[in-house]
This record gives sequence, structure tokens and C-alpha cells, in this order.
Amino acid sequence: CDEILKRKLSFIWSCTTRVDLVNENLLKKMKQAGCWLISYGVESGNQKILDNINKGIRLEQIISAFLMTRRAGISTLAYFMVGLPGETKKTVQETIALSKKLKPNFVSWGILVVYPGSCFYGLIKDGRYQGKLKKLGQGENLAGTFFGKGEFMIFEDKLKLKEMRALIRKANINFYLRPSYLWQCLKNINSFGDFIYYLRGGLEVIKSVL
Repeated sequence: CDEILKRKLSFIWSCTTRVDLVNENLLKKMKQAGCWLISYGVESGNQKILDNINKGIRLEQIISAFLMTRRAGISTLAYFMVGLPGETKKTVQETIALSKKLKPNFVSWGILVVYPGSCFYGLIKDGRYQGKLKKLGQGENLAGTFFGKGEFMIFEDKLKLKEMRALIRKANINFYLRPSYLWQCLKNINSFGDFIYYLRGGLEVIKSVL
């Protein structure tokens, strides 16, 4: 950021980072250097689940990071995940509640994909978790329209794939179709380009909930 400002370069950019790697001074500098969007991996609104996956962050840190980013004038995208170890309908509801409390500009929900060779894959094979692995065949949709098609391996425990898909659909409806969020989007439209951007995003959301 210092080098961008030193050279007086003018362009906009975005990035992905963790909530425990930002502070107010850094965020202000990023805004000055052209950052318009930061994507944060939140994953869950339940502290026990965050601890289960060794995320290394507290809910308080998540809330603080989004608040600081909003104050700095930078938009946010929150990544959430369904199907983590210990996940239940109740913990997903807690994550949905957090998604609205954080007031991000965008959210993206995904289902946990288990990759052979990963730590979690090894723990499942060793019997650490009682659930089972489920393989999705080529061309089967993982969840909604955001995640594409292909061969995936997921983890089914207290929630089955059908339930996870339904919960993600509910999460998107709960977040994107709120009057307060729609009003927020209207206030953010300052140009025809902004209008097209939000229109395309809105169409993708409609596809996912239908």
C-alpha cells in the first residue's frame, strides 16, 4: 500500500484475508491505496465449530474486523461453510444470525469439501468422527449455482446433503431478500456500472434460491 501511494498509482483492487490480520491503521491505508473489497473466511457463527476446525479466531474478532472494515469505507464479502464437524441445524441458524449481524455487502455459502490427503480426511479415516464421506458424481451440483459441478467428496454427519443444500438456500433468502439489505444495495449504486454489477449479482442469488 505504501508503494502504491508513493508511486501515485490509481487503480482499484480487492483481496482475501483473515479477520485476525487487520487493524484500523492498515485498513485506512488499504482504502487510500484503492482497496474496495475484502473477503473474509468466517466459516461459522458457532465458537465450538470454529475451535473444532482449528480456525484460530474468536467470534469477537470476526465482529470487530467487519466493523473496522466498514468504518474504513471498504466493502466486505463473508465466506460461510455448512457441514463442518459438529454442524447441526441450530449451529447453521447461529451462522445465519451472524451473517446479518456483520452487515457484509455480500455473502457466499459453501458445503465443506473433503480432499483426500487433507488433515480432516485423515481424521475421518482414523475414526475421529462418526459421520461418513459421501462422493458426488461428475456433474452433480454441490450447492446452488455458485459452486459449479464436478466430483466432490463431502462429510455427512448430523446433516445430510439434501439438508445442507436447503439450509444454504434458506441462508441466502434470509440475507439477500431482507428489505434492509435491498435498501443498502440501492444506496451503494452510484453509477450505471454499479447498477449492472448489482443486477448480475441479484440474478445469481435468484437462481440459487429457486
